[in-house]
Amino acid sequence: MSFDFNGMEDLKKRTGRGGGFTASHNLPFRIHEINLANPKAATRGVDTVDGYLLKPAFGKEAGGLVTIKIKDRGAPTDPDKTPMEVFDLQIGRKKGSGGKMGQHAAVIAEDARVLQDGTIECNWVKVVEHEFKEAPEAEWLHTGFISVGYLNAPTDKGFIRQDRFVHFVEEARTISGAGDEAVAGFRDLVSKFLTERTSQAGGRPSAVIRLVNQNNAGQAGSVATATIWLGWDKEKSAFLTPEESVDRWLASEEAEKWLNFVRHADQITASNGVLEVWPVWSFTTAKKTAERETKLKNAGKMHLQEQFTAPMINEAGEPVLNDNGKRRNHFGLIADGMHQVVQMQGGVDWFANQTWTFDRFPTKLFSIDDLPTANLSPEVVKVFEANGAKRVEDKRLARNVENDAAPEQQQQEQEQGQDFGSDNAPDPAGGQFRPR
Repeated sequence: MSFDFNGMEDLKKRTGRGGGFTASHNLPFRIHEINLANPKAATRGVDTVDGYLLKPAFGKEAGGLVTIKIKDRGAPTDPDKTPMEVFDLQIGRKKGSGGKMGQHAAVIAEDARVLQDGTIECNWVKVVEHEFKEAPEAEWLHTGFISVGYLNAPTDKGFIRQDRFVHFVEEARTISGAGDEAVAGFRDLVSKFLTERTSQAGGRPSAVIRLVNQNNAGQAGSVATATIWLGWDKEKSAFLTPEESVDRWLASEEAEKWLNFVRHADQITASNGVLEVWPVWSFTTAKKTAERETKLKNAGKMHLQEQFTAPMINEAGEPVLNDNGKRRNHFGLIADGMHQVVQMQGGVDWFANQTWTFDRFPTKLFSIDDLPTANLSPEVVKVFEANGAKRVEDKRLARNVENDAAPEQQQQEQEQGQDFGSDNAPDPAGGQFRPR
């Protein structure tokens, strides 16, 4: 039995370098062993650290052992802005205002490339978990598909807000069944996704429901999405239960069309459609980090939001224009990367502190509409990945036009690190997402 996908349009939201360039990563790893040429002092460009990869990279799987060294950048010109060296990663060492190094710390090797001898060379390192702990405590690293939302920075000293998200696409589940049975299964699944998980370094939970018509993937109108949030009770100043939140959404006008699709879930599957749901966590950006982001934006310098922004395209890869004919921008795009999240002393909530994309210069930027999951066919994944790559290419072309008059500034922004000593570098802030 086939299913009529008409009505999807009502659910729509309103919404690298060339030449000999070698791709580089912001590489997360966990320390195994420190190798020093001189046990009493740092030897720049020579000391190495052996570590276990936290993400697949350079032909090795997660958990693979690699050797990493930090490029010799010469003697620092400012003692207060001395970058970390391998020497500083030893147990018991402390750098600046950070904590002491403990066993098997998690570190980001920034701008990392593999050398001919198999060693990985990076330009900077940033410690994101000073010591391995089974359960999250004070700082944590989340890896996966992440995004950085719009920077809301009032000019009258109002509250600065910027949300950062982690999409658990590996947890994406298809909806099955028919009629009220399918609705009950859907309610149960989403309720589980909305469960509070601060003990797992979780932020405010939500769930994305998406319908993909795989018969015409790559055409306008082939995808529809909606987000279901853990609800808030204004009178009680408290969150609703997950079940109450789902029931509130199911009773909303937005959910009317979706309920029809949920009730016909099996027919959708039989008609080569995918009706799926996955969990998302949202983190508020740490105060100092948000202030740094605002300072960079006001100064006209590159800030983190820009990395997750690109000219908007629809499902067909076509430009989306404003009424005045100018290209619309898409904020909060999704990339493979990492958030470091942190807890304030004595607090329970987690705040996003620092964010990295896995590719130093992302090769793909996804929207919620075209974020790949394992439930999609390989052909549809290719279409979605092509959209992700097109956004990056459109962004590169637009950026080249903007920076034609200032190529030196563009080059400087591209080569800055995210640790010490750069006014252009995002302020370190927060934890990392990794489901365990």
